[in-house]
Amino acid sequence: MNQMNVINTTHSIHGGLHLDEKKAPACNVAIQEGEIPDVVVLPLNMHAGRDAVAIVEVGENLYRGQIIAEAEGQISANIHSPVNGKVVAIEPRPMSSRSGLPEMAIVIQTTDTEIVRETPCDWIEALTESPEVIAQSIEAAGIVGLGGAGFPTASKIAASANARKLLINGAECEPYICCDDRTMRDYAEQVIGGAFLLAKAAACDFIEVATEDNKPEAIDAIKDVLNTLPEHMQRRIQLYVCPTKYPMGGERQLLEAITGQQVPSNTYPVELGYLVHNIGTALAVYNCMTRSEPLLSRMVTLTGEAIRRPGVYHLLLGTTVKDAIAMAGVDETILAQVIHGGPMMGYPLQNLDAPVTKITNCLIAATADEIPPLPEEQPCIRCGQCVDVCPATLLPQQLYWFARSEEFEKAASFKIHDCIECGLCSYVCPSHIPLVDYYRYAKSEIKQLDQARIKSERSKVKFDARNDRLEQERLEKERIKAEKAKQRAANKAANKDKNDAVAAALARVKAKKAQTQQSNDADNTSEDSKP
Repeated sequence: MNQMNVINTTHSIHGGLHLDEKKAPACNVAIQEGEIPDVVVLPLNMHAGRDAVAIVEVGENLYRGQIIAEAEGQISANIHSPVNGKVVAIEPRPMSSRSGLPEMAIVIQTTDTEIVRETPCDWIEALTESPEVIAQSIEAAGIVGLGGAGFPTASKIAASANARKLLINGAECEPYICCDDRTMRDYAEQVIGGAFLLAKAAACDFIEVATEDNKPEAIDAIKDVLNTLPEHMQRRIQLYVCPTKYPMGGERQLLEAITGQQVPSNTYPVELGYLVHNIGTALAVYNCMTRSEPLLSRMVTLTGEAIRRPGVYHLLLGTTVKDAIAMAGVDETILAQVIHGGPMMGYPLQNLDAPVTKITNCLIAATADEIPPLPEEQPCIRCGQCVDVCPATLLPQQLYWFARSEEFEKAASFKIHDCIECGLCSYVCPSHIPLVDYYRYAKSEIKQLDQARIKSERSKVKFDARNDRLEQERLEKERIKAEKAKQRAANKAANKDKNDAVAAALARVKAKKAQTQQSNDADNTSEDSKP
């Protein structure tokens, strides 16, 4: 591989912070296959956008890979059964969400004792498929972004038609999480194959793979694979090595480090000509196109001081959190809480019966000392530390005051929607103010207000359209009424003229008759006067 294709970035990101990584020992062992659970719980909303619609019934027998819920609308994703089994319930179940509230899920009793995966075909052979076929296969497979956002991959491709560069994001920056690191180490060839397949589906001319410089083994693994590529493929791909700094893994921050440019507010990476996908997403696309395998599983980091065998596990979707941490040897005597995601952007789970979903990248089984409760919130002292670390160049302190006083329009004008909720402002706050919680609240309220405004505007449009229709109907009725009146007047005038003509004719006849009578009378008088 030409060393010019390996680039150490010279740009940095605004703000950010160097954090204690805490990725070892989970990243130091090869990816392990998770066990097949007795029951899998598959929520209908394990992706961004609208819930999928269940198309199976309780009691129905399923085969592995069978579609069990269909995407609804443009931003949604299909869901497939990860096991052979039987549907035992379609009902609300606890979810791996901040609220932990029950949501609709398909519950499957498994009958698998082992899972045999098909041997993949050559990914270069799969590249002979047309862009349309690859994109349709990705959509059918229910693949979503596996970096945490869960946005449907096919929808993202469709929305980035003007992108000419595909960026594969391997800058896994949050402490504890090491799925992408291990995936690049253990499945480097599959990741690169998936990247080329994604690039063809999206009609991207160039591919850039980016990771942080704290992953030397992953960097070497990617380099080794790139060295084996034909020369014409090597000319289309570059490896970027970025400085380690949280939150480098945010797509906006990663693009800033690579290009030196910030993605403009209220826009997307396509404004800079980029389409961004995660390392795990590239692997899922590889499996889709070489094994005809929908998204049935994902890599999950199982770690924390209450875990005896930390590592990255290849888990079936729908595995409960309780079963997942049990696979890694959880010590329940010291377990205080389980964090879904990382310590910065994650949240404690309310119920361990919640399932692993498409957006679950890490489960931290933490002890009380490892992640202690936050101290009591104190008044803001206006120190400005939150401003210094904000990677989105916002004014966190000002946004806090707007959110707290419910001045949502002002918060929106200060670009609160550009907040990526990285948690750095809360992390450095000496007053222990949960700033991100305030921002989430404000963004939620702004969203509801926007929806209410849109609904009001639509209602007004309908109301105005109804009034316009009624006015047009009134005018049409008046026009018809006027035309009928005019016609009646014309008919009346015509009848009058006709009657006048008849009357005149009768008068003439009468006059003539009278004249004739006079003449006859005169003749009779004349006869009577003769001697």
